[in-house]
Amino acid sequence: MASLKPVRWVRPTLGLEGCSRPSSNPMPYGALINGYARSADGWKNAQELFATMKKKSIHGNLITYDSVLKSFCNASPPRSKEVIPFFQRMLSKQVQPDRLTLVRMRKLVGPLQTQRLCEQAGLDFDGIMSNKQINFVLNHQTESFDVKSERITDLHRRKLR
Repeated sequence: MASLKPVRWVRPTLGLEGCSRPSSNPMPYGALINGYARSADGWKNAQELFATMKKKSIHGNLITYDSVLKSFCNASPPRSKEVIPFFQRMLSKQVQPDRLTLVRMRKLVGPLQTQRLCEQAGLDFDGIMSNKQINFVLNHQTESFDVKSERITDLHRRKLR
């Protein structure tokens, strides 16, 4: 009978350990933060990973900041107290919010508070909220469904002729 070797747990890494020059790319971190943001209790891990980025002098981008905001939204209960200082830190790092950022902020602190924070930072709240490019991304699934429905309807009409 063969004996089993003990299994050694290896902590998952970002593949950056052992590099002679650490990467300053926030993308691998953003992907992990986004993964944590999907669960109700992942906000702590998302914030911890974001703090690790700061320690390693890796600057967050809009995606990493939005992912942390997403973790605050999905937390149970939502983490409304942490969001204002986090949003102000984001702005101090010259990361410009987009419509999705402000939608998450509105969910956490309400529309009036979000608008006030934008005004204090000199941001055009209405301009950001009416950004057509982000509207397209947010509505893409609905639009693609509508396009498919139109095609099916057109095919059906042709068969009836």
